[in-house]
Amino acid sequence: MRSQGLTIVLVGATAVGIIVGFDYARRRYRRAGAPPTGLLVPPKLSPEQYQKDRTFYIEMYKTSIQQYDKLVPWVAGGALPVSVPLLRDINTIGGSRLALAVGWLLLLVAVASAVTGHFMSSRIYSSERAALDNVNRADANDEMMIQAAKFHAKAKRSGIATAVLNGVSLVAVVGGLILSGVFALSLIK
Repeated sequence: MRSQGLTIVLVGATAVGIIVGFDYARRRYRRAGAPPTGLLVPPKLSPEQYQKDRTFYIEMYKTSIQQYDKLVPWVAGGALPVSVPLLRDINTIGGSRLALAVGWLLLLVAVASAVTGHFMSSRIYSSERAALDNVNRADANDEMMIQAAKFHAKAKRSGIATAVLNGVSLVAVVGGLILSGVFALSLIK
């Protein structure tokens, strides 16, 4: 009975942490004052600086996609060997099954938000590169500037989504590890 009370306290603390963290992030990253009017377009650059920035965005995009591609098989390949023996013996191992179930759920949320966060971070670089390309074309017109502003705004939204997903992942992995520890401690009698 004591372990169930501890589990409830830890789940409650995790929920409070998520709510407080969300509120803090919402206040910290909220726009100050009125939103700017007009188009937000990256500045036109010299040809040398344009090539340098474009190369940077392409390299960062490649790096982030490579990390994303590595993460997906790692998660899929690593989850099965760990989970299958525990699932087979779940009825005989005892302990606080609620702590184990919520811990696994939090770890799954952490993995899902980490994978999604990696993908969203790659969108930042591809969107900024597209905005840069539109602005720095020799034949750039108003339509291209509007499209560049849309790409730039998409990059900003992807950055916010990445930050939120990384925060969720951090809170969930810590909560999942704590609850897994509670489960392990509940096995000790």
